[in-house]
Amino acid sequence: MTVVGKSSNQSISINSADFQATLKKAALSSQLKIITQKNNHVDVQLNSSDFDPFQIDLSQQNIDGSIDINADHLQNYTVLIPNVNIKNGSLTSSLAIHGNIKSPNLSGETKLSDIQLFLPSIGLLISDLDFNVVSQGDTTHFDGSLYSNKSPLHFNGETKIINPSWSSPINLIGNNFQLMNSDEFFETTLLINR
Repeated sequence: MTVVGKSSNQSISINSADFQATLKKAALSSQLKIITQKNNHVDVQLNSSDFDPFQIDLSQQNIDGSIDINADHLQNYTVLIPNVNIKNGSLTSSLAIHGNIKSPNLSGETKLSDIQLFLPSIGLLISDLDFNVVSQGDTTHFDGSLYSNKSPLHFNGETKIINPSWSSPINLIGNNFQLMNSDEFFETTLLINR
């Protein structure tokens, strides 16, 4: 797969990709498998025993399924996230999906480990990012930590999967954590400290 950007083209090798879907009577079964490199895969299975292709109300369409992801070398996928340069890290996820399509219940865990990335637009290097997400029903709990300029920032909180306002409580604990490293930041800091 090649992604064409403004200044360059970048590629991700896909060793194999397979998608299958079967609709028999009212039972829909689908499976997607993508293997990008050794020990790196995405495996998604979704099933609906009462699927109606003419049902517009998604709260009436029930699904069951699973999502399994393993990516050992996230720096190989930096092309998928513009303006972020991923240097290192891994992603693992194992989720079960149940309920209706409009507001499914998720259970399982997703982990980002040993992430190191650079955000060029604000000149920020993030290291040792660890992020853990545990979903149960309609609630997701998260916690993690990261470092910037050798100073840690720890965070935790929870949110609802269906959350139209996107507001959720989050606790941030840190000291001298660098949020930005750019000329504008230093000029503003100098003006404020005069």
